[in-house]
Amino acid sequence: MTALKALLLIRVKPGKEKEVLEKIINIPEVLEAGIILGEYDIYASVKIESPIKQRQLLSVLFQVIINNIGSIDGVTSTLTLITFDYLTKKKWGLTSTELVRPSPPPID
Repeated sequence: MTALKALLLIRVKPGKEKEVLEKIINIPEVLEAGIILGEYDIYASVKIESPIKQRQLLSVLFQVIINNIGSIDGVTSTLTLITFDYLTKKKWGLTSTELVRPSPPPID
């Protein structure tokens, strides 16, 4: 089985972050996604697995980005970072479909 992993950085229209995130996490190839601060609004970790050749995996990744992510209402642009070698300490799994936000600091 051949695999390809990529990290996608996604810009969305203001106020659409949660709505877009909920759609992205339901895409089968997305392992993890979250709202971030900075130039981009959302990140998504994507994994494509198939018995096909490595070059064909890039085509499948392109289709996922264009057809599944880029077509979501509110997405304005994406940046794709393809991972060639990676290490992981543990397997990541979806533990919750609810948006997790840090608690605000107490007001004195």
